[in-house]
Amino acid sequence: MKRKRIMMSSIAVGAAGAAAASVMVLKDRDKRERLFSTYTDWKQKVTDKFNSNNSLPVDKAGIPDPQDEADNKMVSEGAQFGVQYYNEHKQEPK
Repeated sequence: MKRKRIMMSSIAVGAAGAAAASVMVLKDRDKRERLFSTYTDWKQKVTDKFNSNNSLPVDKAGIPDPQDEADNKMVSEGAQFGVQYYNEHKQEPK
């Protein structure tokens, strides 16, 4: 019970500190504009990175390419791990 109370207190103090810091940063117009500019630049870099490939990595999911040997090998090996783990750890030895 004491551990839970200490953890909740730590979270509350951390949240109060973060709120106070954000108020101090956002109160000053120059800092607020610099923060917004940094956020916009970062967002643009991330968007450009994904758009340079013309698709997000998730777009490839569900559309296997038979010529992509590395992807096919990864998929075939991945299916074996679960079976091997089950055989070694879960199944009763004979």
